[in-house]
Amino acid sequence: MIFGKDKLRITAVLTVLADGSKLQPLLIFKGKTNGPKEKSLQNNINVKKGIIYVKCQENAWTDHSLFMFWLNNIWFANNIKKSVSNSLLIIESNYYVL
Repeated sequence: MIFGKDKLRITAVLTVLADGSKLQPLLIFKGKTNGPKEKSLQNNINVKKGIIYVKCQENAWTDHSLFMFWLNNIWFANNIKKSVSNSLLIIESNYYVL
């Protein structure tokens, strides 16, 4: 079992551009970064490179390293201009308990 007795916590990083196009989602689960749970999730979700990204973080939060992962692997990788004067990034954060 992937989650065992752990509470299921997920952060979904979703990106929509001004023209309505969507970039690849990043799902962040509670767990050790680069640990066995992260690798198991990537295998069980059948992650295909460039379609969806799955990572783990101790609290299932977006921290500095995961933000930099998103910036380099999703934002910049999708040919978003690196020039600050030509692009705008708005970050919206909501917290929901199910």
